[in-house]
Amino acid sequence: METQSLSPYRRSHKRYNMDTQAALIVDKGLRKPLILKDISTRGAGIVSSFPLETNSVEIAMALPFFFDKPVYRKARVAWCRKVSEKLWEGGLDFGLDNLINFEVEVGVRI
Repeated sequence: METQSLSPYRRSHKRYNMDTQAALIVDKGLRKPLILKDISTRGAGIVSSFPLETNSVEIAMALPFFFDKPVYRKARVAWCRKVSEKLWEGGLDFGLDNLINFEVEVGVRI
């Protein structure tokens, strides 16, 4: 029996395990800390102490293995689920027009 992906975009880009700091940028530049679990050209997996309830967010990511400066991206919350009493995990989708190019430095805010 053949299996097909539920979404043509799911896991279509190589993911890199990170376990590094990130921050969700919210109202008036306030930053809410996150843990960046993995990153790909198109999206990111995160862990937080709060639910991701909004559909559109901005994230600042430290990607020390790839870039000297933080990387900023606008993203869509693809999913979020509660893991324990004070822990949520989620997935962010950067979209096709907002991809991360791991071959060039992208520390410029978009």
